[in-house]
Amino acid sequence: MLAAARIQQDKLNLKESALYYLDKTGQLASIKKKCIEIQQSNEKQVQIYSFLINIDIQELCQIDAELANMVTCKPSDAYTLFQEVCFTTSHTLGVIPKSIKPTQIHCNLMLKGLPTLPSFILRPRDYFASKFASRFYQFVGVVCSMTSPFKYTRCAKYRCPISECYGSDENTYVRLHTAGAKETQTVRNDFHCFYCGTLLVEDVNGRIIGERLIVKMVCKDAFYEASCPQYHQSITVYIRDDLIPSVFLGGCFNVVGIPTIENSGSKMSLAFEANNILLIEEPANALMPKNIPEIINQLYTDRVSSPWSFSSSMAYLFAPDIAPHGTFHKLKLHLLLSLMQTTQCEKILDVLAVGKDTHILHRLMMHAASLVNQQVTHASSTPIFGHIQKDPQTGTCIIEAGSVVLAHHGVCLLGCLDTWKKDAKEKLRAATDNRVITLTVPRTVDAGPLQIHTLPLQSTLWAYASPDVRKMKADLFVAQDIDDNSKKIPEGFSMVVMCDNNEQTWDEFKEASLIHQALIGAMNATQDQPHQVISNQDFRQFITLASQQPAELTKAAQQLIKGYFVGSRRVRSSGVRGTPFPPAALKTLTSMAAAHAKLCLRKDVTENDATLAIMLYEESITARFGYSTLNVHPCPHFRDSNISNYLGSENDLRMQQFQEQLRRFCANHDPNFSIHSPED
Repeated sequence: MLAAARIQQDKLNLKESALYYLDKTGQLASIKKKCIEIQQSNEKQVQIYSFLINIDIQELCQIDAELANMVTCKPSDAYTLFQEVCFTTSHTLGVIPKSIKPTQIHCNLMLKGLPTLPSFILRPRDYFASKFASRFYQFVGVVCSMTSPFKYTRCAKYRCPISECYGSDENTYVRLHTAGAKETQTVRNDFHCFYCGTLLVEDVNGRIIGERLIVKMVCKDAFYEASCPQYHQSITVYIRDDLIPSVFLGGCFNVVGIPTIENSGSKMSLAFEANNILLIEEPANALMPKNIPEIINQLYTDRVSSPWSFSSSMAYLFAPDIAPHGTFHKLKLHLLLSLMQTTQCEKILDVLAVGKDTHILHRLMMHAASLVNQQVTHASSTPIFGHIQKDPQTGTCIIEAGSVVLAHHGVCLLGCLDTWKKDAKEKLRAATDNRVITLTVPRTVDAGPLQIHTLPLQSTLWAYASPDVRKMKADLFVAQDIDDNSKKIPEGFSMVVMCDNNEQTWDEFKEASLIHQALIGAMNATQDQPHQVISNQDFRQFITLASQQPAELTKAAQQLIKGYFVGSRRVRSSGVRGTPFPPAALKTLTSMAAAHAKLCLRKDVTENDATLAIMLYEESITARFGYSTLNVHPCPHFRDSNISNYLGSENDLRMQQFQEQLRRFCANHDPNFSIHSPED
């Protein structure tokens, strides 16, 4: 008797704590208000009173640690407890009819999160070994595929067919969908009356239908370690209707829910009923000089008097173990600029490298992509843009995310475009032009009206291709005859870097440098290996901080970019053999100038940033099509003996001369351009 009385008292204390929590958080008033609104509505025969109760575990733990432990570790008991509290309170306040039974009260306990303890984190090795209890866990995963919303039964009502039995009363037997339950568990035909044992009959008019969808998620750590999703290791997550708007393909989410094991023939998989799903976003910390790695801070201090030397020095010191100092210098600089724009912004800079040494291009891009938190390398087993098929279980269509979607707010390395089919190239061009991926539902999936799904393209794309060397011409003042890869695909990329030089001596220098480095590495002569002044970790930390810094365009920079754009469109389109100048160049130049300002740790995009962006763009256009009125000669590599021409005072003088020439060019072709810059 004493033990029973103690248990009853403990339960009463938990109910008091639950009631106090609801009152303290203002949710008790919301429950009362909702009950009154239902009573005043014209809805007849209200079957279910459904309440959404938000629970902050930390706040609840301060009120009653035992109750918080029950919510996290015994969710079914916690549901019953809050159901009884809401039922008793609503009856006491007189806001629900006396005919309402406890089974008609539905409390959806939504957790804002779980304690950051190892016991609450669902690890891959645990769920593949089925080592978990029937309680709340959380994991961080990436959405790889999702179905379209489909119907499921939230509530079903049963009655005893014997009219004299207590079970024949309305709303005596109400079944609600519980976490992890399938449709066959909610709606069944083998329920028996508690009073007389007779087989119950369902009241089909009492069903309440809801919507949910199924998503496949891969644990974040496993996803980015493998560089591409492994769908056979994915977790099936059921998302109810109120959480559906917050879920999207490629998004990284923290999922709180209850795991269960699903058996499909001889195959077992993990299912997760999502209680709550929270988007994981990269922190937007302000750039603090003390957070910059010391070695980079010293370099910045040494180069602060020059507007261009710091960014060139960073490119010069980047990835020396892959490409020796001076080789592929412009590609390294373009990759660093692109990394400045991989955060959540609209100014995305895609990069296409065109060169004979595709192996080196691949390694450089792989190395640069490894410096960001989210990067996906496209594999042949994964669709590029996405794929739609029919779900054999629900009959709805499954949208499987492609590589470019999975790299959400990160870098997607597409690899070599030489083997791509024409159709894939056209799709890529359309996607990069509009930053939207369009997927059409096949007739084999849905024979009804044509359905088109659009997915936003919010990743930075990197790729490389081989040039057609047989058609290259040495005269840069004559338009070049370029192949399909360099003619059609680049229009969809913001920055096209031509990595080969027309002068044979430069190519010989590049080849000699690469061969020398390979021989040194083969002989294990570590004393002669290229010294990596800035470590990969320092580069990663710097890129994370610099890319988050805002950069505002000044009037002088905007005027210079606009003047160059207008002048180039006029000059290049004229003449017997006009060469194209992309209409999207204005946006690209603005983005490149902003990226250079970030790379140089400047909050204002100055005329100097615009000058470098124009210089790089003019080099790209000249290398592809020839004819530069600004007398620009593309130089993808440089020798160590001429390092001062590219990193020191001689480079500053050369850039200043180019800037003056650029101003005169803009003044000749743009009537609104003022040759006297406000920054002078």
